[in-house]
Amino acid sequence: SAGAVKADQIDANAVTTAKILAGAVTASKLAVNAVTTNKISAGAVTAAKIAAGAIQTQHLAAGAVTADKLTVDETTTNKIIAGIAQIGGLSADYIKAGTISYDRLNVAYAQVSRADLAGDFGSATASVIQVANDAHTPNVIQISGLSSVGSGKRFSLTLSHQTLSMLGGVPMFNIDSRLSAVDNLEGTYLLSWAALISPLTYTMLGGRFECGLVDIRRGNTAIYIQILSSITSSSPLYVGFARHSIE
Repeated sequence: SAGAVKADQIDANAVTTAKILAGAVTASKLAVNAVTTNKISAGAVTAAKIAAGAIQTQHLAAGAVTADKLTVDETTTNKIIAGIAQIGGLSADYIKAGTISYDRLNVAYAQVSRADLAGDFGSATASVIQVANDAHTPNVIQISGLSSVGSGKRFSLTLSHQTLSMLGGVPMFNIDSRLSAVDNLEGTYLLSWAALISPLTYTMLGGRFECGLVDIRRGNTAIYIQILSSITSSSPLYVGFARHSIE
């Protein structure tokens, strides 16, 4: 309007906070985009100066609020923790479906430190040739000299590993005459829980043998091998082994 004061008629710094009446400047009196970040002094805007409900989702640019821009209120955090403790911890009905998955759990995996044969194993030997270095790769044991074990003879293979929780997954044995075939957890000749009831029969190395689970303890896992018809090949047998537990 005529006689209005224009911006170019006001001396620099002539208008200060002390000279503006409380409530004189409202959103309706500001031009769109008149107030930008570079025009606001650091620390000028505090929670006490923002009206309740003044900032809503539609007022925020996409990606404007990130974790590093949020202040952690330890008092509030402690109240949340105390509240959880008061109800005896979080139960399943307080957790959103799909929030907890196997990959987010603290999963331990067996790392075999030694392999021992017992029983009628002739001059056969067992050695650990690969130790699992993560939850997705197996330990690999090599059994040599099976041709020295007579038909009908039975022996056990005990694998010693660190102590695992009994809250665990299925122990898995991948048995094959090919090393490349056992260096995974998806082999053709996979021995697992079912072998406690129904042992598996293998035809390889020029003979036949049966395998089944013997024992599952916190610090070791054992299987048995019984020769059904004599092994004629001098090549070794490979055993891939994996066992997980939730700590």
